[in-house]
Amino acid sequence: GSAISGGMSFEQKKRLSIAVELAANPAILFLDEPTTGLDSRSAQIIMRSIQRVAASGRSIVCTIHQPSAVIFDAFDSLLLLKRGGQTVFFGELGHHSAHLIEYFESIPGVAPKPPASNPATWMLEVIGAGTGPSAGGTMDFHAFYNQSALCGINTTHVKALCPTPEPDIEDDIETGVNVADSGDVLIDNFSTHANLGNYDITGTTEPVYKYNATYSAQFKLLINRFHLAYWRSPTYNFVRVVVSSLIALIFASTYAQQKYTTDVDVIARVAVVYISAMFMGVVNMKSVQPVILEERPAFYREQFSKLYDVKLYVLAATLVEIPYLIVTSLCFVVPFFFIVGFDQGDVTVKFFWYWLYSALYMSVMVFLGHFLSSSMKDAAAVDVLGGMLSTVISLFGGFLIRPELFPDFWIFMYWLDPLHYVIEGLAVTQFNRDHTLVTLTGSGQVVTAHTYMHSFYTEWRYAHRGYDVMALCLFIIVLRVGTYFSLKYVRHDKR
Repeated sequence: GSAISGGMSFEQKKRLSIAVELAANPAILFLDEPTTGLDSRSAQIIMRSIQRVAASGRSIVCTIHQPSAVIFDAFDSLLLLKRGGQTVFFGELGHHSAHLIEYFESIPGVAPKPPASNPATWMLEVIGAGTGPSAGGTMDFHAFYNQSALCGINTTHVKALCPTPEPDIEDDIETGVNVADSGDVLIDNFSTHANLGNYDITGTTEPVYKYNATYSAQFKLLINRFHLAYWRSPTYNFVRVVVSSLIALIFASTYAQQKYTTDVDVIARVAVVYISAMFMGVVNMKSVQPVILEERPAFYREQFSKLYDVKLYVLAATLVEIPYLIVTSLCFVVPFFFIVGFDQGDVTVKFFWYWLYSALYMSVMVFLGHFLSSSMKDAAAVDVLGGMLSTVISLFGGFLIRPELFPDFWIFMYWLDPLHYVIEGLAVTQFNRDHTLVTLTGSGQVVTAHTYMHSFYTEWRYAHRGYDVMALCLFIIVLRVGTYFSLKYVRHDKR
């Protein structure tokens, strides 16, 4: 949110971004202009927070743009570059930038720093990067730095920290060191070790984790996170429950306890099953897309910091969805099933099958929304592709065109359509052993509703109901796997 809508302010978002990076427990933290866009008070709050983090033992590297004297004084060291990326100064600033001022004033042709002036502004004017003319004349500050004692000290320090390896033509297998004949390639034991999952398989018994928390801790925290996020999203969960109930009441009241005495009446009964299932699927797919798109930027930031495994993220999102899908499907099925009048014969069995197929199809469409939102670039692309898929699903579901009438070229779409398995399962389970007598239009023959359904939809069988459930479950698995690969390998952020 924004400060206007009651959300976080710009300064609070900056601090939250830093906190998210710190959750990965990094040894070094890079911050790109953390005070840009903030007023002086907010900038000082950010810098105090950064100083507290630095005091805990972490190294922090910041790029800074035109800092005030107070903010500039908060830094310990400075790397100053001129245009072209050439080093002009690299060292400790000292108290109130005393070392920096002493260094530049020692350069021939540089005027002393005016009293009470900002050292950051003064040094930029000296090297010609300020708003006014250069205060350093024609001096080549990069060349002066290369010949200075400060550069010599820094070079010696770097060589001490990163010693040049001795050339060796033999491979030390036990240490994992492999040095080429030229002596300029060094591969340490970390790069030659193979990893399996989160563990090192080179013989050590100590687990080497890619993340700062174990899989169980990550999974527990992700479950809690999604649970709180869903609980705090009434615009998503409460609305879809209400919409499901309203759709059930609207469609059911239209077909309330209607008698079916002809074959046309039977087809009309199948039609309301088809149209209500299709409508509920589209509503669930569309409602979840804004939620996932809003969550995606935070996921990208957290993945950049390697806070958790993507597999656990997808699994947690799946498990947290299940209770809401159960409630939503029940809110639809309970009024619809009884008002339309499917409560004939073995009511318990018929109700169970109707709820199971409805819940599975809603799950397929919700997870299709997850997949589209995680793989497409923006909301416009998701809406376009989602609308196209909804049309294709409704066309090849097997009701508008019976399976036996499909052209041979398009029959594969019938088998790839999740709505086909839902409509087949609902039709055969609700009309199974239905001995209601119906009159066939034209011939005047009287048969049972069960017999007519079996003769009209020759490809649909009661024995297929278990396979229909397995097919819907397979769709869910494929969509979740697709979502995992999209989140892991597809990036639409600008980082």
